Amino acid sequence: MGCLEKPVTPETVDAVLGDMVSFIDRPVKNLLVVEDDERERAAITELLGAGDDVLVTAVGSSEEAMAQLEGKKFDCMVLDLKLPGTTGFALLETVKKSERFRDLPVIVYTGTELTRRDETRLKKYAETVILKTVGSPERLLDETTLFLHRVEATLPAEQRRIIEELHTTDAVLQTTTSATSSLSPAPSRATAWRCSSPRTAETASRCSRGTPTSTWC
Repeated sequence: MGCLEKPVTPETVDAVLGDMVSFIDRPVKNLLVVEDDERERAAITELLGAGDDVLVTAVGSSEEAMAQLEGKKFDCMVLDLKLPGTTGFALLETVKKSERFRDLPVIVYTGTELTRRDETRLKKYAETVILKTVGSPERLLDETTLFLHRVEATLPAEQRRIIEELHTTDAVLQTTTSATSSLSPAPSRATAWRCSSPRTAETASRCSRGTPTSTWC
């Protein structure tokens, strides 16, 4: 889901709204995970695939990812940058330059140390960047829940607990930061950047909520 460029016709608006309603109402969403490490791939699949409302397809390379994208419609992609053969960067650019896939939300989930040049490239194409640190799996679950429009109240008990604890921690941090901002800068625990370039409806809704641990690109 993306944004429309003016001018637009009423028919175009109706079609886009119809697609959005169809997406939200669809009982099962499709998530593509691209991660070369087998154990990490299995852990992500277990975390994000719990429940009956998400079907996770997990692959270990860019080539496998493109094969899956060509053969099936996905609602979101989780992408590691360090992949064998074609890199995650190259896959991201290929996907976002494609007319067919450019509106696919992509969450970059990586342990790769990013340079300023890397960050600039990611700002152009990725909806969210999550660095693999302590607490990052919880953040990944929260972000995919958002982009897939999963209803938190219907998540399995463990996933619901993880998200509730994350939001509670965020709220406490925000309160603490507000109380101490006039005295000294609060220590950063940011593990995610949400990039404003790929302007999606999901991104806009999350912006209105505010996320203390996210830095807007």
